Amino acid sequence: MKQLNFILQSKGGVGKSFLVWLLANQYKDNEAVIFIDLDNSTQTSNARLAGLVGQHRVSHYSILDENKKIEREEFLNMLQVFSQAEPNKIYVDFGAPESEEFLKFLRYEFSADTLKEASDMLGVTITFSVVIAGNDTVSACLNYSQALTTLAQDYFTVNWFYNVGLSGGIDSRETTKSTLENLITTNALKTQLIPFGDLGFSQSAKDIVKMLADGSTADTLPFASKLKFNQVMKEFQTSSSHV
Repeated sequence: MKQLNFILQSKGGVGKSFLVWLLANQYKDNEAVIFIDLDNSTQTSNARLAGLVGQHRVSHYSILDENKKIEREEFLNMLQVFSQAEPNKIYVDFGAPESEEFLKFLRYEFSADTLKEASDMLGVTITFSVVIAGNDTVSACLNYSQALTTLAQDYFTVNWFYNVGLSGGIDSRETTKSTLENLITTNALKTQLIPFGDLGFSQSAKDIVKMLADGSTADTLPFASKLKFNQVMKEFQTSSSHV
């Protein structure tokens, strides 16, 4: 069955595109995996991934109408197009505005059980991957993540990807992780917490971030940075192998 993975978070700058970039590195040699950028404002994934996986595996798609709302027929048309695509796995990067509208769409226009019915009819499975960062973004991230999970968890798999790299020092990172784990337990949320993005604080981390920003590949990294990047990817592949 074809797999769709929606990568979401209404708070901008928390690492959605970074997560997509890591996934692209993980599947860079797998032609059965493609990437869709729904972000109308920046198209960050579209710009960064073409040089990594090839332009033929990266596309932009718009789901917002002229009023910046998700239109039901256009959304269903998108799902149908994806279901008929040749690749077996599709990662869909929602921008912050698209993520916000998607939550409203599920809440008021197109319930999760109806989305499940539609996906079953099309022969696709949908997974929600919600990105969360720490520091001053954690409250907004959690408000969105909890709301979306509550709506979707009875019908779809929901994963919380915790961006460790945007969560301050070691103590702050552990505090945020503990907060997330307690929230999941206290509210009986059906989600798995998956840490990612721990690049550390060395020059290698700076080199990897620059590689991401430039849209280049690991071949351009200095030797020490390449070793660090390989370590990061091994850890990421282990934690996200089921996603």
